[in-house]
Amino acid sequence: MFTRFSTVAGERGAADAERDIRGFAMKFYTEEGNWDLVGNNTPVFFLRDPLKFPDLNHAVKRDPRTNLRSAISGAPRDIQLRHIGNCLKADPAYGKGVADALGIPLSELPKKA
Repeated sequence: MFTRFSTVAGERGAADAERDIRGFAMKFYTEEGNWDLVGNNTPVFFLRDPLKFPDLNHAVKRDPRTNLRSAISGAPRDIQLRHIGNCLKADPAYGKGVADALGIPLSELPKKA
C-alpha cells in the first residue's frame, strides 16, 4: 500500500496551518490488481462529474506561463456559470460583479424551471 497526503490549492512551501482543502490518495497493490482510493476533506463537494475535478485543480493553481493566479478565469465555462449562480444566490450585487469581471452576461446563466 502507498499513501500520499496533499493540499489542493496550497503551494510549495506553504505553512500547514494555512486554510486549504486537504487530500489523500491510497493505492493498494493486491493479487487481483491495483485499487485506488482518493478523498478530500471538504464539507461539500460541489462537482457531480468526477472528470471535471482535474479542471478544477488547474483552475485554482497558478498559471504555469505567468506564475500568476488566474482565479476562476481558467475554469471551464460551466463551472464559471455555476459559481456565478451561487454568488448571485448569496449576494446578488457580488454575483453581478463576478459576472462582470469574467465578462459573462447574466443572460448566459441557465434558467431554473
